[in-house]
Amino acid sequence: MNQDPFYCYDFHDARVICVVRKEDIIEIAFENAGLNKEHSQASGKYWDITKGVLLLHGVTDEEAIFWSGNQVSETHPAPQIPIDLIMKAEYVNGVLRMEGFLKDVPWYTWNIKTNNCSVNILEKIEVNN
Repeated sequence: MNQDPFYCYDFHDARVICVVRKEDIIEIAFENAGLNKEHSQASGKYWDITKGVLLLHGVTDEEAIFWSGNQVSETHPAPQIPIDLIMKAEYVNGVLRMEGFLKDVPWYTWNIKTNNCSVNILEKIEVNN
């Protein structure tokens, strides 16, 4: 069994709509992620999650980075919502790492140290393959 909480999800091109922080919790509302047929809620089909919330509990640290040219990191101009278009998301060793765009400008990284990640699917539509 794969222990990666994102094993069945595809966040490539998902849009971040809102970020809410409460104590050690971060809620990230998003649109347009993929759900593959291996997920327990997928009924053996592929789905487009049109609305969902990424729930992060036990958050102990987060880091928002803007990468300017030549792989130089700079102060992030808008750390409240560090990314609004996700190109890559992975959870490794207790860190959720998302990479992507902010206001159509590349390249941003958002690292969140958390001990629990889950996805609340609010709306989904079946993808016809």
